[in-house]
Amino acid sequence: MSEQCGKSETSYCNQPFFPHPIFMPQTTDFADALRRALLQAEISVECVEETGSTSDDLKQRIRERPLAHPVLRTSERQTAGRGTRGKSWKTPRESLLFTLALPYATQGDECVRLPIVVGISVAESLQRLGYPVALKWPNDLWLAGGKTGGILFEQLNGCAVIGIGINLDADPGVTTQGWPVRSLRDRGPLVRRRSAEAGRMLGVIVRDLLDALGAFPKTPVHCLPALWRSVDAFDNRSVRLCAPDGCSAVRGVVRGITEEGALCLETPDGMRTFRNGSLCPTEP
Repeated sequence: MSEQCGKSETSYCNQPFFPHPIFMPQTTDFADALRRALLQAEISVECVEETGSTSDDLKQRIRERPLAHPVLRTSERQTAGRGTRGKSWKTPRESLLFTLALPYATQGDECVRLPIVVGISVAESLQRLGYPVALKWPNDLWLAGGKTGGILFEQLNGCAVIGIGINLDADPGVTTQGWPVRSLRDRGPLVRRRSAEAGRMLGVIVRDLLDALGAFPKTPVHCLPALWRSVDAFDNRSVRLCAPDGCSAVRGVVRGITEEGALCLETPDGMRTFRNGSLCPTEP
């Protein structure tokens, strides 16, 4: 790949069929469609009806032995799902809940930029599927003025663990930060979790993620701000950036991100950058 902003030819999906098991306790249209979508990908796929947390399941396995290849684990229901900073994740009535774990060593600031790259990939996949999804920094999925999904990126024992939840349909409500809860149904037809359409959707998202992760080491760092701006739901908007402890906030106008993935906020005291915090409505 040349020194251009774009995708690398390196990809887990460009490998020959990888004969690891696709574990599906029952046959459903979802599982069959997902299997077909990932048939040529170098990945193991596990579909279960219920678990505490797909991420915790795979992290326990990684603690015992590092992964040798990517594993996708998806569940219809999670009883102990988690969001960022340990917040609980309430499962909507229809949702895609899954974790992709894979061997992935990072160096230096790569561990900061990689979650941003993951968010961009998922948003672009959903856009290609017809949903105008954007991102709220650092990696909340944003649609119709509210949160429609979240991404939790963790690293353990030389592996990346990427937990993702996407609302297919959800009851009206607000997040802990005061943002509306949205779902893909707000901008498209209802997709049922057990349907073949949901299986194909997840297959597209995972294949694109594997491509993005394969391309990441060869993507010049100066490309990241431009890639982010193309999916930034809050570009040039006034916000409050709330500290992780919720005890303080900075007001300003969002001006993109740095090459390292930090938020750029134009404040009354000038331009500042932040590596953590949460974007909150301007009115508490």
